[in-house]
Amino acid sequence: MVDKSFNQDFRLVFVVCETLLEDTLLYSLSHTRELSKKKRRLEKKKNYILDKNMKLIISIICLILSFETIRTQAVPPSAPHINTDCGQNSTFKRCLTRCPVTCSNYSNPPKGCVRNCAIGCECHQGFIKVDKGAYSQCVRPFECALYGKKPAILAKNTTIL
Repeated sequence: MVDKSFNQDFRLVFVVCETLLEDTLLYSLSHTRELSKKKRRLEKKKNYILDKNMKLIISIICLILSFETIRTQAVPPSAPHINTDCGQNSTFKRCLTRCPVTCSNYSNPPKGCVRNCAIGCECHQGFIKVDKGAYSQCVRPFECALYGKKPAILAKNTTIL
């Protein structure tokens, strides 16, 4: 099973790289058109070399970005077997936030937390984690009380992802 977020990140790297290459080429072409014929020939040679070097540099950067995307989202080969079976209302992810909204922090959700690639189960939209010892599951916020947690009411403009 391939993680959708992995495909989205990889597509993003591809689009950025493709755009950089196109922009480099378009700039050199538009710059060359503005010059006289003699200067244009010299500029074409310079631009050819520049384009070649820029394309090489951009390609290397894109390659690095691609490998970094793969590296950060892949399960390490030395990792023990990881259970990818998640409970109801959650999906296994290879790269998820380390500070999700839970019944415990519902009234004061974590701010500025990024996906720094924890591996595990992520709650579907509209659900939050309730920790029960070593096991956690995803429930609707109003169900937290069933597990001894008392979520406060969030502001009207807050969305649970």
